[in-house]
Amino acid sequence: LTAMAVICICVTAAISIYSHILYRYSFAASADVSAATDIQNALESFEKVQESGSQSYKKAVRVFCNTAESLISEKPEFQKHEKIKELADLMGADHILVYNESGIVTASDMNFNGLALSRNPKDLSNEFFWVIRGQPFLIQDEIDKVYMKEPHIFAGVPLKDQKGDYFGMVQVAIDPSFRS
Repeated sequence: LTAMAVICICVTAAISIYSHILYRYSFAASADVSAATDIQNALESFEKVQESGSQSYKKAVRVFCNTAESLISEKPEFQKHEKIKELADLMGADHILVYNESGIVTASDMNFNGLALSRNPKDLSNEFFWVIRGQPFLIQDEIDKVYMKEPHIFAGVPLKDQKGDYFGMVQVAIDPSFRS
């Protein structure tokens, strides 16, 4: 009878230890699922905030570009170096460049006159030819590290005359930190 009692005690202890281990694993797995759900919810919230920030950033850049375009197309004195420099400083833009219909800089806040948009479709500046042809607004998602030797994000709007004809583009160069 004692051997049977020892066997029963051992089996009961083994079952108890097994049940305890199973409970701990189950509890840990439940906690992991809960933590994973919390992380997923936090990421979704972060993505919403990031998207909202991205939209606000694009709206601010669009306002910068439209303001520069309005002044430059309506007031010829804003096509002079000094006035463009004042405008860039006032707006907090690194540079403002005015392009003609051929994609060549005709006025800027620095000495960039004669600089031209790339004709190579693989270059980032090439897509701005669509703006010169009437695309209402373009902001690059990629940071251009080659153009003007410093990293910038470029945005542009077309220049229109009194008749509504396109005759060039205003491009604003912004420091990438403005985005954050």
